[in-house]
Amino acid sequence: RAVLDIDPLVTEAQIRDMIEILDGGGALAFESVHRHRDGTTFPVEVRIRPFWVEGQRFATSLVRNISERRKAEDRQRENEIRLAEAQEIGGIGSFEIDVESWAGTCSTALQKIFGFEDETPFRDFRAFLQRHVHPDDLPSLDHTRPALMREGGSDEIEFRFRHPTSGEKVLNVRRRAVRDRAGKVCKIQGTARDVTERRSAEQALLASEKALRAAQVMAQVGNWVCDVQQ
Repeated sequence: RAVLDIDPLVTEAQIRDMIEILDGGGALAFESVHRHRDGTTFPVEVRIRPFWVEGQRFATSLVRNISERRKAEDRQRENEIRLAEAQEIGGIGSFEIDVESWAGTCSTALQKIFGFEDETPFRDFRAFLQRHVHPDDLPSLDHTRPALMREGGSDEIEFRFRHPTSGEKVLNVRRRAVRDRAGKVCKIQGTARDVTERRSAEQALLASEKALRAAQVMAQVGNWVCDVQQ
């Protein structure tokens, strides 16, 4: 069967280019689509390498059906989309930090929490901490991080974050250490959530309770609660 019958995507111009590469001793590796006898198509990975016999160029080709790999890749993309949607709905972002280079990556949802257009400010994690974490909270982060790297496991911390446009925010962060095959901590993964409004509400509640107690003392009155069902 002719190549054009087997591969519906390839063109005559591409075939000429491939022949030229093979004639020059180059090898080829690419992905395409092949056609079954019944007309249906399936994705393939093709590798072609030239060889010569008595001065004449031949080529050996290895073709692998990658349908299952493509399905797995599609499932992974769908899962990533669902995860991104869930994080955005829940107001949670995720991150990963390489402890050797201190290079960081973060999800789109976390970029929105940070107020970043992309993850560029997070890539240099140490610079990110110095630039965006409240100076009074840096010592606690520096104190807890070595223990996480040394002992592994997970922890939960909170710190004030200097948002580029919205002022000071409070972030709740859950971290876990990831070990390599040798048992050494190689990455720190985690999630972060903006809890500014929750902490503000808690502080307002504490302030109102304190004011109520002060007013009761001054007025020499008190309050009580009774469960009528008991």
